[in-house]
Amino acid sequence: MASSPYQRRIIDDELDELSLALPAISLDGIKGVGKTTTARARARTVRRLDDPAVRELLGADAPVPQKCHLA
Repeated sequence: MASSPYQRRIIDDELDELSLALPAISLDGIKGVGKTTTARARARTVRRLDDPAVRELLGADAPVPQKCHLA
């Protein structure tokens, strides 16, 4: 099954501008909003730090647990 073409998001214009000035960009947000799709559509390299083998290879610390806000 072929994947559908990338649908630009509101943040893409800002990412286009930032990518000219920064060597790396981290996308953070709630599940299911398109962070991975956005990164894969524009990046030459994607490092998935949720993969323990990649984290170990890069010498990164374990991911910080998600913050929980109770009302």
